[in-house]
Amino acid sequence: MKKLFFGLLIFTSFISAKTFAQQYKITSPDGHLTMQISNVKSLHFSLLKNGKTIVPSVEIAMQLEKEVIPAQNEKVKKTLKKQINTIINPVVAIKSSIIKDEYNSIRLFYKNHFSVEFRAYNDAVAYRFETSFSDSITVMDERFNISLVDKLATLRPDWHFVFIGPVTKIDRNSLPKKDNIHYLGSKNYKELPFYLAGWDVAILPFALNESTKFISPTKTPEYLAGGKPVISTSITDVVTPYGNQGLVHIADTAEEFIEEAEKIFQSKNNEEWSRKVDDFLSNTSWNKTWHKMSSLIDTALEKKAIINNNKRKVYV
Repeated sequence: MKKLFFGLLIFTSFISAKTFAQQYKITSPDGHLTMQISNVKSLHFSLLKNGKTIVPSVEIAMQLEKEVIPAQNEKVKKTLKKQINTIINPVVAIKSSIIKDEYNSIRLFYKNHFSVEFRAYNDAVAYRFETSFSDSITVMDERFNISLVDKLATLRPDWHFVFIGPVTKIDRNSLPKKDNIHYLGSKNYKELPFYLAGWDVAILPFALNESTKFISPTKTPEYLAGGKPVISTSITDVVTPYGNQGLVHIADTAEEFIEEAEKIFQSKNNEEWSRKVDDFLSNTSWNKTWHKMSSLIDTALEKKAIINNNKRKVYV
């Protein structure tokens, strides 16, 4: 019997790539969060909440195969600020039928066909690189376990492995090529539920290295929300909590992947697993995660203030 596996290619696509002021600032729509951005010598940002620094200066750069962008002392050509307040209607309404997309942004344009966009939401901040390089680019950050997928396809030629997503963080020529491995490229978000409906198992074949040491794959809850069993390599944030709670199968070798997949195929009753998944996901959301992080940060700042006050010397 043919089995269909799906794995989203774990690569980020960087799609498109005169002011010489080197200090910039954006605030969240509600005014509580502030991103301070500096492009002096190198690109940095810091984050403040209600005027208090919660993330000190962090350097931002993207290591390509032959260069680092932005380069040292590289100037910004121009900037573009935007205020976004729109409604998104998700194709699959898991938590809500509508999502409010509200943020302030600034985009820094550099001369070498790339830009960096910073966004300040009410409950989070983000940044991303965009390039318009005419040639393909290779980012030196490999997270896809090539040998694992190659061996899986070899050991189970009757199983089909389907990957959706752009190939931009790895050399395309290094990808395993077999009749039962299919790279479908980018797909419209509206198409993804139809692919999801046809999978038997969703896989997360991450390599285990420095690039994946601290990642927390959002595909894990997304696959589970789609009702699909998941097999993942032992990424820390997948093992805990998903693996430890029996929500996701953990495997690091091809043989272990096959063993876990066979367990899934032989399982006759998934109602208990589905209930556990639903119970877990019902208590998970970006808002809850943000509020927990915000509470931890506030507590840490309060403790720091108490410690600093206790260190003060009083002279009489």
